Amino acid sequence: FVLAREVGIQKVFVPMSPGTLCALGSMVADVKSDFIATVHQALDPAAGTEELADIRKAFAELEQRASAWIKSERINVEEDRIAKGADVRFLGQSFEIAVDLSHVDLGAAGAARKVAEAFHKGYAAIYGQADTTAPIEIINIRVTAIGITAKPPLAPISDKELTGAARAAPPASRRQIYFDGKNQETSVFDRKSLTWGHEFSGPAIVDQYDTTVFIPAGFKAKVDRLGNIIGELQ
Repeated sequence: FVLAREVGIQKVFVPMSPGTLCALGSMVADVKSDFIATVHQALDPAAGTEELADIRKAFAELEQRASAWIKSERINVEEDRIAKGADVRFLGQSFEIAVDLSHVDLGAAGAARKVAEAFHKGYAAIYGQADTTAPIEIINIRVTAIGITAKPPLAPISDKELTGAARAAPPASRRQIYFDGKNQETSVFDRKSLTWGHEFSGPAIVDQYDTTVFIPAGFKAKVDRLGNIIGELQ
């Protein structure tokens, strides 16, 4: 909150369990691995499908490796996906941009043109414009194996949102702190006692088992239906 105030960020999100959020994310994150091959091949937007044969073959080999990797991990996934892409650049440049090719059929007519168009669009989005007449080249192709894992449902902490005067969260105690160069009397809240609809203003301290949250003056905080604290700079 203090850093947000210093740089002018208007809204801060504090999850139910900040101290274990990274661990939770690791447990529910989709599994993913990249498989890359360097092809270093010039791309003519007018090229026919036969001129993309080597790239299609390289993609096929990477897709086989990617599919085998998902199976070898023996992770229980609800769905597995294969995403395709390439690192493309203008001829002679020393850097590439990633181009998504998941929806480009490299065996269909006009495939090279679609790859070039995707590159030009991505380049223009980054640098403001793209020279559609300059020669381009594909440096690397990549296949990403993605295993979609089951996500636990997020249950609301209450069936009903507080209204009216009940929205004012009662502090568990008050405490003197030194902040912003002066002593301040500060409300202290027990995170377990906060429920959907509770509101309070800084300066405030929220105590819980895995962290302590300090909300300075200038922020107004409210608790949403999932128990997250949303602090907004006033």
